[in-house]
Amino acid sequence: PSAPPLALTSASDSGLKGDGLTKIDTPSLRVSFVASQVSAGNVISVSSGGQVIGTKSLSAPEANAGVAQVTVSSLGADGMKSLTASIADRAGNISAASTALQISLDRTPPNAPLLNLVASSDTGISDDNITSDATPQIVAVFNSAQISTGSVLSLQSAGGEVASVTLSSTDIAAGKVTLTTSDLGLDGTKAITARLSDAAGNLSSGGSGVTVQLDRTAPTAPVLTLNTVSDSGVK
Repeated sequence: PSAPPLALTSASDSGLKGDGLTKIDTPSLRVSFVASQVSAGNVISVSSGGQVIGTKSLSAPEANAGVAQVTVSSLGADGMKSLTASIADRAGNISAASTALQISLDRTPPNAPLLNLVASSDTGISDDNITSDATPQIVAVFNSAQISTGSVLSLQSAGGEVASVTLSSTDIAAGKVTLTTSDLGLDGTKAITARLSDAAGNLSSGGSGVTVQLDRTAPTAPVLTLNTVSDSGVK
C-alpha cells in the first residue's frame, strides 16, 4: 500500500492550531490511506527515532473511510519530534514510511508574571498600594523568551478574571504589558494574580501577585469648634 500521511489531530494540537507545537506528550494522530489498498485488520505503525510508538489495527469502518486515529505512547523529553507512519496489509506488504511529521513538544509552563500597581492608579500616598481607583491599572512583567505572539495574559481576583490581553510582538519585545481591571467591587483588600499561557497552551502558576487595598469611602467631615483660649469676650 501507499505510504499513509499523518497529521496531529486538532484535540492534540494544544495552543495555536496548526503550528505543530503541543504540550501533550501522548498525542493522537490522524492517519490517511487509500481505502482500496487496505482492509480490516491491516496495521498502522507510527514511529519516532527508529522506535514504534503506536499501532492501530484497522476496523472495517476505518478501512472503508480511508482514515484512522492512532494515539502514541509518551514522546519523552521536550523538544522536536519526527514521526512517520507505515501500513501493512494482510499479505505482509509494508508501505514506505510517510513524509515525516515534525512536532515540537513543550510541557514547560512560563514563569508567573510579576505584578505592580501603576503609579497613576496608586492614589494618595505613593507606593502604599492603597487606592480609591476601583478599576486600577496593573503592569505585568514577564520573561519574553518563554512566550510568543498570541500568548494570553490574564488577571484574577476573588476567583474571577478581571482583565485579559493577547500579547502582541510589541508587548513581548518590551517584556511587560499594562492592563486595566474591571471594577474590583466593594472596598477592602484585593489579591490580584496573573496567569500566562505560552504558544503550546502551558499555563503559568498565579505567582505572588499584588495586593491592593481599595478604599473609596471618604472620611467623616471634621467638626470645628473655637478653642476656649481663642474665644475672647463672652464664652
